[in-house]
Amino acid sequence: MKTATIARGVAVVLAWAAISGFASAQALGSTTAKEPEVTTLERVATEEAGFAGQAEAVERMGAWLGTLDAIRSDLAKNDGFIRSDDELVLALLFEPMEGESKLLRQYMKSVVTAMDAVPDTFYTRLDATLEALWAEIRRVAPTVAPVKGRDADAVMRAAITGRVAQGAPEATIVRAVLTGDRWTVRMTDGGLPRSEYRRGYVMYRLPNQELVICQQMVVERPYFGSAERADDYTVRLGYLRLQDASK
Repeated sequence: MKTATIARGVAVVLAWAAISGFASAQALGSTTAKEPEVTTLERVATEEAGFAGQAEAVERMGAWLGTLDAIRSDLAKNDGFIRSDDELVLALLFEPMEGESKLLRQYMKSVVTAMDAVPDTFYTRLDATLEALWAEIRRVAPTVAPVKGRDADAVMRAAITGRVAQGAPEATIVRAVLTGDRWTVRMTDGGLPRSEYRRGYVMYRLPNQELVICQQMVVERPYFGSAERADDYTVRLGYLRLQDASK
């Protein structure tokens, strides 16, 4: 998966645009007040501090890649579920160019700064780490336990579909199931029933994605009154995995 090369190509264009704009401004001259002169020693000290900070940021990014390695090593044990709430993980998996950009912006001042500060060896390691994780996902996908439960009714399915669309508007819902055989009551601080919820899974497919995403969910509705509209339900999504459609 060499999508990072494309992202870096875009970054090069952005960097060149920024440099060209700066050069043009210099050529046109400036009407602002003259900046105080900076001594050579001050400039060297500032540059050295900047280089040290960039090197530390690169080191911290490298340490963060261990997150992907940990997910990969535990994938089979977790029945294929990616047990991470880190948005960077999902971005790198499903939108790798945007994921790399987020990673660089999180640890570096900007993508332009990263062009000079981040060595090619880091990108090589990032590509290899993502490829290893995807290889493990594809290996585990056919082996995960099938989801068992009762299919959600039409109203509840509409609520679930709307919730999935918030994060993945192009997703196609394959199935939505509820586990267990009863609703669990949530109580107010005063000891009165407030709402009730069920756990379950929603399975959906993204465009050009062979595997189906199976994501944990909690569906909640008011305890008193009826739940006749999709808006009456609250749907929260949790960890996800990729699996064969037959599951």
